[in-house]
Amino acid sequence: MSAGKWGDRMKRMKLRHFVGREREISFFRSLLLQPEREERVVHLHGPGGNGKSTLLDVFALLAAEQGFPYAIVDSRDFPHTPDRLCGKLLNILDPRGTPTPTSPEGSLALCLERLADLAETHGRVLLAIDTCEEMSDLDDWVRETFVPAMPDGVLLVLAGRLPLGPGWMTVDWRPYVLDIALTAFDRETCRDFAAKVTSGQAGLTAQSLERLFALTKGHPLTLSLLLGLSNWKTGTPDDEGLHDVLRHAASAWLREAQDPFLREMVEAAAIVRVFNQELLELMLDKPIPVADFERLTSLSFVRSAKRGWFIHDLLRGPLSREAKRRQPLLHESMLGRCLAYLNRQLAQPNADGDGSLLLLDLIYVLGGTMLRSIFLDETGDNVYYLKPLRADGLQEAEAYMQRVLDGQRDVVQHFYDPHTHEGYDNVMPFAYIRNAYRLLNLKQWAAFGEDVVQVIRNDRHEAVALIVFVPIHRDSLPSLAASPVSGPYFRSLREKELEALAQPPSAPAGWFLYHVDQWGDHSSAARAAFFQFTIGRMIRPGIFVHSSPLKLHQDVSASLGMAEVPAAVHLDYGESFPSRTFVLDTRGGHGLPLMHMFAGLPDGGRSDGEMPAETETAAENRRLTPREQEIVEFALQGWTNSEIAKRLYLSEITVKKHLANVYAKLGVKGKTQLVQYMMSRRDGS
Repeated sequence: MSAGKWGDRMKRMKLRHFVGREREISFFRSLLLQPEREERVVHLHGPGGNGKSTLLDVFALLAAEQGFPYAIVDSRDFPHTPDRLCGKLLNILDPRGTPTPTSPEGSLALCLERLADLAETHGRVLLAIDTCEEMSDLDDWVRETFVPAMPDGVLLVLAGRLPLGPGWMTVDWRPYVLDIALTAFDRETCRDFAAKVTSGQAGLTAQSLERLFALTKGHPLTLSLLLGLSNWKTGTPDDEGLHDVLRHAASAWLREAQDPFLREMVEAAAIVRVFNQELLELMLDKPIPVADFERLTSLSFVRSAKRGWFIHDLLRGPLSREAKRRQPLLHESMLGRCLAYLNRQLAQPNADGDGSLLLLDLIYVLGGTMLRSIFLDETGDNVYYLKPLRADGLQEAEAYMQRVLDGQRDVVQHFYDPHTHEGYDNVMPFAYIRNAYRLLNLKQWAAFGEDVVQVIRNDRHEAVALIVFVPIHRDSLPSLAASPVSGPYFRSLREKELEALAQPPSAPAGWFLYHVDQWGDHSSAARAAFFQFTIGRMIRPGIFVHSSPLKLHQDVSASLGMAEVPAAVHLDYGESFPSRTFVLDTRGGHGLPLMHMFAGLPDGGRSDGEMPAETETAAENRRLTPREQEIVEFALQGWTNSEIAKRLYLSEITVKKHLANVYAKLGVKGKTQLVQYMMSRRDGS
């Protein structure tokens, strides 16, 4: 069998597994069959591995089915000059051989002549140039010379990682360009693709499919590579095989960042959830020219966010782990500076508006597998929003509760850490929710405010979760003390403590999270939205109380720094569901003391919310000398040892010795734990 025939066979095999992209194919087919339309250029763009080349093969197949000639060239296969591009197209369009032109103008004329002949004979000709982002030196010539000279009936498809340059976006060109951005697959397409690759659904459980989507985020190349692992059907591919796949997918993207400084910025940005120029300069400990930062944000795997930019999650985790393994001390130093930056942001009086988002940033950096898997979802395949319900409009919440009761089923949730890809499982028994609804008096609590009873709606405006936040003030205290679930906590308080909570309704002392459930939508996106909305209340200064028998809720409460109240344990949900009560008191501060929540979680390794254990010797020697205190202050601001030495007129070795003494006295290991330890002590004081 010849090489050409084998290549054709491999292409047909790849197309046989092709799924999705119905919208893009529909656009292209419509354009292909309507030569009278104005568009002359189609531009496909998206990150590496998103299926651009495969989609070009599908476009070629559609053209061939109509009897239209086509030519696909890869910009990496020829020198980027007009005559070489024209020669490459001629070799495909005229395989019988063409005379060698003597000049670039001759190449263009001969190519246009051949295109005119084919267009006149067949009505349509398809030309496609793949990896067009690598031939930027030909961009102006293609736009200003080649496309205007193309005969009627010729359609040019450009495929690349980046959006077209500004020259294509002018008013003059806009009517003639069809721009198609390729996004990741949704869950349904992932399922269809997995079914095709594995020859049916046999062996692919719902949990396997959910993990497949959580690991790949719908990225086609990663999806294909993961399904190629021999033990994927079990849903538990070995760690080495999984990491190999993720590294391979990451390397496909990193071809855009060959420049050493650009790669350095990418690796720093991969440590955090959201970055900006100011944060990267602090982490790298050097200024970043605007032009270089713009190079970073123009990469195909960098996205814009409300407060800056972020690296695609599929690349962020593997890249951060690889950088940490290669340069652990540098990685720890950048992490420490990041923590200092976040701490300063959270201390700002106006941080409340972004407080919950800053909390998510901190959870990503230090939160541990359990918190990251619960709070963070990067798929973005759904949109959720809160809808407060007034006392006279509770029908939506009541209908939601009835749907849950009619379902009569336990809920099993599988969470995946977007950073480490480790899993966290949770089971919520139906018996619990049935008892919880029996105890829940919506009208009673809705009388205390229009935002007490809330549902979370999806993009179809359907209620998928229910939350009841009861404000704590002088009018609500009698009901809270007399009611199940909340009563055990308030009856455990001393009279003086209750008096402090008896604030006017216009300025409540805090909130009691009376009820939370997410039975209506079990997707990771819905779960993340649910917990993010819930924790938004914890950003506000005041007392925050929650009581639940569910292990998930208890684990989250403990990991977020809430203190357990042993005197408030109760059996209001039934003898099978002993409930623990947790409280967080942030009265008198700017809001939630976020840094102390994650003390003792070096590099995200722990999730129990406890401080590192101190030895007796460490406890006896916790007092720092004035010089040590001075050095610690600079370390908390993200200063390097070298900067501290210059500022205090010391040698860098002396600074290191002082820090070593500090670490020994405080029982911490390195600057990251030092920052965590000191911030927790200050926030807790």
